[in-house]
Amino acid sequence: MKFNGYYLDMKSWERIPEEHVKTYVKICEYAGKDFYRRIAKRIAEDIGKNPKREIKLLDIGTAHGMLLYEISRLVEGTYIGIDCTLEFSKYFKKYTKDKARFVAADAYRLPFKENYFDYIVSTGVLHGLRCPDFFFEEIYRVLRYGGKALVVDPTPLKMEVSEAKKILDENELRIFMTYREQNLKFSGSEIPSTFEKEDIEAVLKNFEKNINFSVKKEDCVLTIFIEKHSATQCKGSRNKKDAKELIKEFIEVPEYRKRIEKIIAE
Repeated sequence: MKFNGYYLDMKSWERIPEEHVKTYVKICEYAGKDFYRRIAKRIAEDIGKNPKREIKLLDIGTAHGMLLYEISRLVEGTYIGIDCTLEFSKYFKKYTKDKARFVAADAYRLPFKENYFDYIVSTGVLHGLRCPDFFFEEIYRVLRYGGKALVVDPTPLKMEVSEAKKILDENELRIFMTYREQNLKFSGSEIPSTFEKEDIEAVLKNFEKNINFSVKKEDCVLTIFIEKHSATQCKGSRNKKDAKELIKEFIEVPEYRKRIEKIIAE
């Protein structure tokens, strides 16, 4: 499988660096609201008007929580957002208006029991993952029988430089321009490159006896829909030895390494 994502600093792989959070939040507030509303509408349609019970919904890589707020306006339920960048928790309460809960967690090891969530959503996360198979394995594990998941990647945040100058300070503009130039260089677009459609289909075929899925890629954005079969048993589990080797190879931040190693050892 070809990894198409990249990071400005390899020590910040698979997460937005703490010092970039404020810039990212400003850009999302300016350029992302229509996107979040479209995704929320799609999720509301998937869930339906009269669900049999109160929905439990998880947002993986929730960041500021803007998407969860838009979903909460359309569907009643319990909402949880996870992110491994703790700095986002400072913004989460503001943008969700206390309608959701922030949990500091890793997408490779979700701190929830099996078959727990009715719906799982993730936007703008997949392209940065080195191990998308672990990511989908965890989605499968915590998704209820009959539950649904929607993964959209990358988040199509597009903003002209002239617009960025109006809302960002000098340092934030520098961060914005660095990401923008990297995206243009590697993907020919303002948004990051992500995996190929065939790569994700190959991963999901590992679960095809227990799920229905569709994968589309339009305008450089992947849209992945998963529906877990009812009355099936969660088959297969992560190879802990492999996971530990991946930690040694990829995780460079000591504090993060220790936390994940502790989780894997449990």
